[in-house]
Amino acid sequence: MKKISVKQHNRKSILSVFRTSKVLSVSEAVRKTGVSKPTVQKIINYFEERNIISYEGKGGSSEEGGKRPNLYRFNPAFGSIISIHVGPDFVYGAITDMNAEILHSYYSFLEKVTVESIVSSVVSLIDAFFRNQLIEKSPPQSIVLGLPGIVDVKKGLLIYSPHISEPHADSPIVEMILQHVHVTIPIYTEGINRLQAFAEMKKGQAEGIKNFMTVDAMKEGLGSGVVVNGMLRHGLQSLSGEVGHMVLDPNGPTCICGGKGCFEAIVSMKQIHRLIREGETKHPDSQIVVNYSPNMVSLETVFSAYEHGDQFAAEIVEQMAAWFARGINNLIMVNDPQLVILQGIYNAGGERFVELIRKKLAVSSLPYIRKNIQIKLSQFGEERGIIGGACFGVFRFFEHIPLN
Repeated sequence: MKKISVKQHNRKSILSVFRTSKVLSVSEAVRKTGVSKPTVQKIINYFEERNIISYEGKGGSSEEGGKRPNLYRFNPAFGSIISIHVGPDFVYGAITDMNAEILHSYYSFLEKVTVESIVSSVVSLIDAFFRNQLIEKSPPQSIVLGLPGIVDVKKGLLIYSPHISEPHADSPIVEMILQHVHVTIPIYTEGINRLQAFAEMKKGQAEGIKNFMTVDAMKEGLGSGVVVNGMLRHGLQSLSGEVGHMVLDPNGPTCICGGKGCFEAIVSMKQIHRLIREGETKHPDSQIVVNYSPNMVSLETVFSAYEHGDQFAAEIVEQMAAWFARGINNLIMVNDPQLVILQGIYNAGGERFVELIRKKLAVSSLPYIRKNIQIKLSQFGEERGIIGGACFGVFRFFEHIPLN
């Protein structure tokens, strides 16, 4: 690791304090960092010249009636991050400030999901963002691209995504984008589930927690972000977090990856619709049978019926909770995290669904050993991917910010 000088260390400390505070006087920054007052003022001036710290006016006078201190704050508008989430059939992008707050966003569906259509949509989005007036005021510091599937982050490759049917192994996504857009800022690419875990670590349920996992379920697809000692795990072949393809039932439904009984296939909407079709004759009075055709039932509808005492809905919810408990139990046995955060469509079940999972976990492997793991629902919605990408871009900027 490259050593930094005392001057660089002081600048980094002062900047860190301002990034985690609303407004500070020079004296308050001195108390928080232990750096001398003249040095603190000099460093504030350094960052003020670069628009990273801004002057906020005068504070109140002291009890002794002394001079009112100058107040300063971190200026998140000095730059921006372009964060793009490529989903199974959509592209969702945003311009954020340097606190990862969304300033402008755009969402579009992909009619045909191919590598070429993804690249084309991403290029169009980047072009549109660079024409936005926000960029003129807050120049972008990086572009972060979150992809669905297995990603080689060092080479910028999409190794594989089950959502793309045509051959696409090791597609050089970043290189293909750079053939159409000419930018001098870094382009980072990452698996979307890892970025969503990054969002939880920096602005969500895992703030201050160094060992946790996310489990994100979509209508068809399930993935995880694994964080150990505060670092995202990738693994030798970038497979860390591909828990959706962990086989829970060898005789289960066919997964979009081609396997059978994968975690994501067992809890997918396709499987729920199958369960409704198979059980509708047995439960003709169920709300989810009387009011809907089997293939049109949403997960929110199932949970709503469950809350109102519908027996058929209860059977489905109990079954899904059991599969989640089995999947999470396997994760605990391998990784022993402090926290598992549920993201995605099953958050519609609320705390009652989480409590079902907890109860079933308690009687899973090693039932006589108390499992102190926390299970929480994410507070993020569809924006979790772009917030994670923005957090990642901000992190990388301040990790490498020039301090000379």
